[in-house]
Amino acid sequence: MENGLTSTGGFSPGSVANYTCNDGYVLEGDSRRVCQATGAWTGEEPQCVEGPPSITNVTTDSTTSLSVLWAHSVAGQPTCYYLITYICLANGSNSVYHEKRTLTVPAGNTSVVLSDVELPPGSVHVVVVTAVSGDVSRSSELKYIDISSAVTPALVTVVWNSQTQTSATLEWPRGFCWDYVVICYSLSGKDQILVSLFSRAVLNDLYQETYIAVVICSSFRDGYTVDTYAPILLK
Repeated sequence: MENGLTSTGGFSPGSVANYTCNDGYVLEGDSRRVCQATGAWTGEEPQCVEGPPSITNVTTDSTTSLSVLWAHSVAGQPTCYYLITYICLANGSNSVYHEKRTLTVPAGNTSVVLSDVELPPGSVHVVVVTAVSGDVSRSSELKYIDISSAVTPALVTVVWNSQTQTSATLEWPRGFCWDYVVICYSLSGKDQILVSLFSRAVLNDLYQETYIAVVICSSFRDGYTVDTYAPILLK
């Protein structure tokens, strides 16, 4: 298998074939197949594809700029370009505030500087690096910058509602909230904003790309305040 290894104990019925990938690649498809009496293997033949990039460091160069560094998944990878997505979830004030910007970086580069960003004390920011190759994109994990006390490290659970994964239900621990604002950021720009009175929300019209979901709890305790649950990545 290209960029991987297939190992099998034989070719008679009941024999098992196992598939693994080289470093920097991830397996798409079945990792284990069984030889049947018909002479066919169960499942579909998998393939090893380029893995996602990994963010190695994010630093604040000043009060208005961020430096983002990442690593290639493999040497000589087929990435066409990188898409850097930056989101400011909260600017340190008591208001629902969000800003998203994207930046395209040529393949071969492993760093970029984001300028003209607001970095006040108590603000919350996330960065994602996506490797794009043709119609295939693979995103790194979320990288936080300046996590403030306003971010609740509560887990938001995700249940996909269909086999095509075009709809998902989000559920989270209930807080003392007037309502919840759910923002679903799409890396391609198809963002969704929902308001829910309960600790759950349904996201529809999701496509084969990466999304960042953020749940914001708003209340009228001591004036209008905003608390944000930790963002999650939907792949």
